[in-house]
Amino acid sequence: MIRRIVALTLALGLALAQTDHSQHGGMPMKSMGALERLSGKDFDIAYMSMMIDHHKGAVEMAQAILKVSKDARVRKAAQDIVAVQNKEIGQLTAWLKGWYGVAPSRMYMDMMRGDMKAMMDAAMAGMKGKSPDRAFLEGMIPHHQDAIDMSELALKKANKPELKKFAREVIAVQSREIGQYREWLKTLAAAPSPYVAQLESPVRGLSAQEVEDLLAGRGAGYARTAELNGHPGPAHVLEFKEQLGLSPQQVAEIGRIRERMAQGAKALGARIVAEEKALSEAFAGGKITPEALQERLLALGALYAELRMVHLKAHLEVTLLLSRQQILRYNQLRGYGAS
Repeated sequence: MIRRIVALTLALGLALAQTDHSQHGGMPMKSMGALERLSGKDFDIAYMSMMIDHHKGAVEMAQAILKVSKDARVRKAAQDIVAVQNKEIGQLTAWLKGWYGVAPSRMYMDMMRGDMKAMMDAAMAGMKGKSPDRAFLEGMIPHHQDAIDMSELALKKANKPELKKFAREVIAVQSREIGQYREWLKTLAAAPSPYVAQLESPVRGLSAQEVEDLLAGRGAGYARTAELNGHPGPAHVLEFKEQLGLSPQQVAEIGRIRERMAQGAKALGARIVAEEKALSEAFAGGKITPEALQERLLALGALYAELRMVHLKAHLEVTLLLSRQQILRYNQLRGYGAS
């Protein structure tokens, strides 16, 4: 019984030792566990094969950030990665062939790629977002750390002295770069708010374009419900008057509808801009109460409803003046098809 307990304890200890490196740089490392079980020639082949694919992953990330980054530091770092690690890929490939007469092991390269996948996928996705430089640096730090961890093992287990020298250089260079990347992350600007441009708007809370559209009486999407359900608007109907075959009477009546709509929309737009400005100033002054806020919002809501009514009513009035064929043709001209 005692012997069995001792045997189980030793087996558990061995299992724990073998999974000691299950996490490196923030990602699972089956590769590290495999390296720990190898020695001599087998270790060299596995380490070099893994480092080749690991370097390829770094080059892919660097090439991706070079397409989008405007940060001079990040661009230089990425260019260095592409140049240095491509050169090292060539060196490792030559050593594999020269020392052991083999090509890089697909098994070990695939193992390495599997370990990197989650981290690389996240970094690549982040580089397509609003903070690509941050995504690149935050991805490259754990990526470098994995290379350092494997290279520290190579210092103990590599068969060739040249490979131990290579490992020391990897540790030195990539440790230094991790320090640089962490410092750069502190100074990278946060992703700007999409509302930054509105700081210069005449009315904070509305974009400059929204203010302009309201004052000019433009539709700005207020009649989409009608437009997309087969009720044409006056402006576009007049734009296509030849293609629609409008009669002089239709042109005249639709012109009057458009004029009434424009006048009503401009008047309401001016009132809305004034109310939005007053609301913005109340917030800027820091004195608005919940009760006053509710009163202002109800007033603004009523004005926006009136404005939408002006635009939607014009679409209804125009529809009554058109034939079914003219409406179908209008939909085709606007790209809606014949629905």
